[in-house]
This record gives sequence, structure tokens and C-alpha cells, in this order.
Amino acid sequence: MTYERGDQDFDSRISNRSEGLSFLPPSRASGVVPLMMKVSRSCLVGAAVVFGALSYGPCLQAAELTDKQIEERVSEAIRSLDRITELWEEERYDDLYALGTKTFRDSMTSEQFSHLMKNTTRSPQCCFTRFQKAKGQLIDPDQVEVSVTIGYEYSAYAISRPPYAPMLPEYERETFILVHEDDRWRLDLQEVLDRAWISWLRY
Repeated sequence: MTYERGDQDFDSRISNRSEGLSFLPPSRASGVVPLMMKVSRSCLVGAAVVFGALSYGPCLQAAELTDKQIEERVSEAIRSLDRITELWEEERYDDLYALGTKTFRDSMTSEQFSHLMKNTTRSPQCCFTRFQKAKGQLIDPDQVEVSVTIGYEYSAYAISRPPYAPMLPEYERETFILVHEDDRWRLDLQEVLDRAWISWLRY
């Protein structure tokens, strides 16, 4: 389920650093949107939004979420990602670690994560340029895909790039998958580590 800018009621409830979202439901008549919860082994796991409509296989055992429930899930996930980028920018790595998925937290300790983050080559900019034009799409009741423009600033090492390297982008359009675990929307923080390190080997 995709949200975009335009719905003033929803805009008023979202963070002013987000572009705001408008709900594009497949059916206003029913007031509910069918979403898959379980699939048989022969089914493809997933749902696609095509021209504002949610498509799903005939073998999906569907649960129903209202427009409002979907809107709430997406807006909560966007706010959580906004908070994650804020903690990243403020170098509050222990608090950032606490918002990682269980799988990520099982893969390394908070101390290991903090050590890696303290030596990265870029981080989000401060204030309103940090988190812009957010859009969210519900993948399933416990997963939301969020696309957002993030403003970056670079360490002295990154700025002193080799002559052959291109200019570093000040803004990048990023896509993240947030997962609902333990009553919170969480991120696999490997996604943060991958974006925080700039390697000239890729140029």
C-alpha cells in the first residue's frame, strides 16, 4: 500500500520533516484492504501495488486491515525511521542499536556496533535536511518499505578523495525495510553501516 503527499488530514499528523502522505486505497466502498498473512508452499510470498490497487494470489489466506490501520502502520514506521536517522546524526549509537532488529542485535553487541559507527566516513546532516520527502508502502502487516531523501555530511577522510573519484552526493534517495518486532518498528542496522561507510574501491 503506497502513500504519497497530498492528503491534508494525514499531512497534519506526520512529522514536518516528512513530505506527508496520502492514502491510495484500492476500494473506498468496502473500507478495508485485503492483505496476506499466510501462503501455501506453492504461492509466491508478496503483494504488489499496481496503479493504486493491491494484487494478491488466489491462494493467499488474507486478513483484513482497515484504511486507518494501514495508514497508522505506515506513519509509525516513517516516524521510527526518522528517529533512527536522528540518533545516527547525533551519534547516540547505544540508543540507535536498541532500534535494530533482533537478528541484527544477535549478530553483534552494542559495543561492537558503536565502535564501527564511530569510525564511519559519513552521517546524516542536521535538522530538516536530514530526512525529507518520505513515502511508505505496506508490504505486509509487519513490514513497511520507506523511501526517503537523506542529506549527508562527510568526514575529512571522505572529503580528501582521490582525484579520479566523483563528487560526493549531498543528498541521496534511500529505501529501507522496517520490521515490526516487540511493539516497535525496527531496522536491520546493517543498512545503516552500509550507508555510513564510503569506499573508494567502488568508484
